[in-house]
Amino acid sequence: MKRFLLMVQFFTRIPINKEFEIEEGDFHKGVIYLPLIGLIIGLFMAGIYYITKTYSGDIIAIVMALLFGYLITGALHIDGLADTCDAIFTMKTKEKMLEIMKDSRLGTYGTLAVLFDILLKVSLLLSLDKSYRAIAIIVAPVIGRTFLTVSLYKAEYPRKDGTGNLFVGKVTLLDIVLTMVISLFLIFFILRVEGLLVFAIAIPFTLLVRKYLIGKVGGLTGDMLGTINEVNEILTLFILMFLQNWR
Repeated sequence: MKRFLLMVQFFTRIPINKEFEIEEGDFHKGVIYLPLIGLIIGLFMAGIYYITKTYSGDIIAIVMALLFGYLITGALHIDGLADTCDAIFTMKTKEKMLEIMKDSRLGTYGTLAVLFDILLKVSLLLSLDKSYRAIAIIVAPVIGRTFLTVSLYKAEYPRKDGTGNLFVGKVTLLDIVLTMVISLFLIFFILRVEGLLVFAIAIPFTLLVRKYLIGKVGGLTGDMLGTINEVNEILTLFILMFLQNWR
């Protein structure tokens, strides 16, 4: 329970008024709970969607759900996406890219990445049937955080310090297996066989994105993990859109 609450504190802005002793190993051992964190975030977002939809149109309800998702996470992952895009699309040296990622200022590529992230999510959710939309809102954060965790395995952290160093390369194969088992159970419960297809496609997709990002700076940073989360959420929505159209 301590590690679960630690993950809630680290990856969300949900207030946890509980003090407990923390060891460094608690961080990377707590990643098995990230699919559950994704589920909690998704359920909150779906709730906001339904409440807002009662008093407004579909677009406003979707935007409010996404806004709540960014607020409840402190925009942690989309900020990572912005910083990563600012860095890797400058075509600089590895050292310069790492320096850019630590810069708090938002550049042109980061701005474009945030805009495309939001526009794609809104457009994809609008393309789904209303009965399917809330399910997608719930599932996407689960998949995103599952494969954020998978990316940590046997990766290197390219800096001497940073919060990402608490996780990157520290997780064991058992941690990954437990994470995937928890995620598969949740996804199958929500989406049945379609959920397994989403999961199967996300595996090679994540490995390709991970390889590309590592090739840029020689390791994975916390910002890059946020990027992996965001692109997997978008991938999930794309897959669900195609599955819906093939029915």
